[in-house]
Amino acid sequence: MRLRAVFLTVCLLCGTQAQAAGDMYIVIADALKVRSGPNTYSDVVTKLPYGDAVRVSSVVSDTTRIGGKSGKWVYITFGNGGSGYVFDAFLSLPNKVKSKGTRSFSAYRQGNKHFRNGRYYHAISSFSTAWDTATADLERMRAIGGLAQTAKTQGNIKLAKDYADHILKMDPGNKYALEIKGLGRSRSTYSWRSSEYCSNRAVKCLAMTWGPDVCSTAFGHYFKKEFGFGVNDVIGSPSCSYAINTALQEGFTEQDLQIAAVTGLLDEIGSAGLNHDSGFGQLIGYIGYGASLAIKFNVFDTCMRKCN
Repeated sequence: MRLRAVFLTVCLLCGTQAQAAGDMYIVIADALKVRSGPNTYSDVVTKLPYGDAVRVSSVVSDTTRIGGKSGKWVYITFGNGGSGYVFDAFLSLPNKVKSKGTRSFSAYRQGNKHFRNGRYYHAISSFSTAWDTATADLERMRAIGGLAQTAKTQGNIKLAKDYADHILKMDPGNKYALEIKGLGRSRSTYSWRSSEYCSNRAVKCLAMTWGPDVCSTAFGHYFKKEFGFGVNDVIGSPSCSYAINTALQEGFTEQDLQIAAVTGLLDEIGSAGLNHDSGFGQLIGYIGYGASLAIKFNVFDTCMRKCN
């Protein structure tokens, strides 16, 4: 039972001004104002946080300057049916990166966002509507991690709550959850420098970041979903190392296991839903839980990127 993994090599690229319609872009400004018309005096429809994914439908103005920045007004769509006009100097369209693997795939990498106490990264894929949805949700999760981490350090909880409120408004179900929709067995993972090196690396990164309990839970989620049985059903409650080595003996590839780990961990993160019905304290608790997982995911992501 093998997965068809899509191997994805991402690189750090500088943001460039949006110039063409129809592509995915990301917001490179805090609280970017989306307006009802292509000018600075139209009503503000909503504000998009740094890192949100949008799609430019059309360019509706000539080049002009606003606040010392040169750009054009563009019509965008975003989230669950949102739309409006923004100034494209605050959007970034990174260069496309060819991927290795069994299917044609393009990935975007948008620079780094520096907080007062750290940074987080954004990766947007343009594979299909399903991929756009999944990666956008993942980036919001990572953004919450960065915002909440900053809020905790600076004693500013309002920042995290405002971000959560924005996400809730975009979700008709009034909850925040990571749902991988329509992706089947093809998911992005990392390119491999060396199977032996990266197999050992996966063990180290998983164990270092998550510990044996969450590690085995992640595998259990994934294998149960994909194949009808969990790792725990076969080999009990294993350590990360034992789980990985036993699964390899059962015929799974290193890439299968990497996908399993990431997918299972996303399931863990998705379980930290945000609900409007909960009190403020509970809401912040959910944000904190999601943020801690998001931060750990970034540590894991950075650790595994050494295999590229």
